[in-house]
Amino acid sequence: MHPSRRPFVSQPPSRFKMSESPARHGTIMDPLDLTDKELLRMPLKMLSKNISLTTSSRQTMDIYLRWLEVHRQEPTKLSEHWSNTLLHWSQSLRTRGFRASDIIADVEDWKDQMKRERGPFRSYERRYPPMPADIRRAFDEDEGVRDREKDKDKENKRPPRQGAGHLPDEFLHAPPKGYICNRCGGKGM
Repeated sequence: MHPSRRPFVSQPPSRFKMSESPARHGTIMDPLDLTDKELLRMPLKMLSKNISLTTSSRQTMDIYLRWLEVHRQEPTKLSEHWSNTLLHWSQSLRTRGFRASDIIADVEDWKDQMKRERGPFRSYERRYPPMPADIRRAFDEDEGVRDREKDKDKENKRPPRQGAGHLPDEFLHAPPKGYICNRCGGKGM
């Protein structure tokens, strides 16, 4: 394990009553104060939005891993589609400045620690911890979007065709008999 990485901390007892939850007051100053029950009811977007920017990267990763494990063990509407949940979870960490390699290393350390403490991971309704490919997908997806946008830009830069009609040799095959062109009104053969 990397010397700067602190092992995953399991949930401590909360010092707050449910009505005094730090999540209900906006910014979460100490993520360790959140209970599993609070994490189960908290959407990922709210978690991401409410964790203080001064929270260390280690504490941020710990709370994200706890959130993921809670939702892995107890499926809710918030995490109904597990592959999408893993994608959004990784994207959320990416927007907080984590690199794919850091997330993968932290998840692998967390999985190793959990295996030592609890034994092998069990599938909860076919929900497994994220694999490196799941995490990379969140980072690679942006590359795919940029490539598609470049392709669209190239298509939009093509010179416009001359005239409103079209030449018959533009098509590989003759149009069917019942075909009527919407632009010129021409009929099929």
